Amino acid sequence: MKKYTIYEIEKLTNGKLTKYKLNQAIENNQLEAERIEGTKKGRGVPKYLVQEDKLQAYINELESNKRNRLILPDETKENHGDLVKASHLIKEKEELIKDQKNFLEEVSNRIHLLQTEKTTDESTDELEKKKSEERRQIIMELASVSIFSFKRKKELLSRLNQLA
Repeated sequence: MKKYTIYEIEKLTNGKLTKYKLNQAIENNQLEAERIEGTKKGRGVPKYLVQEDKLQAYINELESNKRNRLILPDETKENHGDLVKASHLIKEKEELIKDQKNFLEEVSNRIHLLQTEKTTDESTDELEKKKSEERRQIIMELASVSIFSFKRKKELLSRLNQLA
């Protein structure tokens, strides 16, 4: 059977049962407690130890008289709560890592796409420069061909149309 000091009881009930109320209950014989006889005196030295079942009986008596419910936390429930909190934190961190991984993949894909667009733009620019140079040569040749070679002019014009 677990025993609690008055200070521990106050902490367990989050201040709903104060040390003053507990001491009054012990003095009025509403709560059974073992008095600790010791040579030490002063702050931090417990006066009483209360057994868990006696404390629960006192709390049940208080509950029947009040609307507010006081419940002693069960250590297994506390540990379970800690485990639940830890698992929630782990899940949140996993989701955060997954989101960051997806973001990095998306950025990497965008970079790859931009690089391929750049290389295709460069190759397109080179092709356009080549066509432009070929057009210039055809126009120069057209200018140098005499008026009488109609067949050659027609041939050069058709090549110029193909380049356009």
